[in-house]
Amino acid sequence: DYAMGVTVDGTDIFLIGYTNSSLEGTSGGGWDSFLVKYDSSGTQQWITQFGTNDHEFVYSGVVSDSKGNLYTTGKIIDSSDSSIDIFITKFNKKGDEQWTKQYGGVGAANVNIDDEGFSIDVDSSDNLYVTGFTTGGLDNNTSSGDRDYFVMKIDSSSGDLL
Repeated sequence: DYAMGVTVDGTDIFLIGYTNSSLEGTSGGGWDSFLVKYDSSGTQQWITQFGTNDHEFVYSGVVSDSKGNLYTTGKIIDSSDSSIDIFITKFNKKGDEQWTKQYGGVGAANVNIDDEGFSIDVDSSDNLYVTGFTTGGLDNNTSSGDRDYFVMKIDSSSGDLL
């Protein structure tokens, strides 16, 4: 089990990470990510393990918006072809997953590229900003070399690019 980030929202403490086992629930298979809520005295309130049959790794912390929703980002590795894409997941205050969006692209001659989300933040209008790197032309942009950084602006209600 790997803890990758922590945030405090008022008196609640939220921890994000990933595991290759089952934490108080059913594993999606492979590596899954998890979100845990603790109260101010360190007592666990709930835990949410999320993922697919592939491998999901969160690298960022977890951020909250003005309504108490929680967001994280990372990468998902497709076990069938080793392609790597960005994912962003939204949770409500109770830890229930609201949506997950996956973003990625394909390089020249249909070569898989590596797209990874490393950091996420939210502005005063509850828009999300995600940054990371890509080895190709993410969202139809032209690659300028081996690895390029990106910044994506995301609508927090739908997960769509803005």
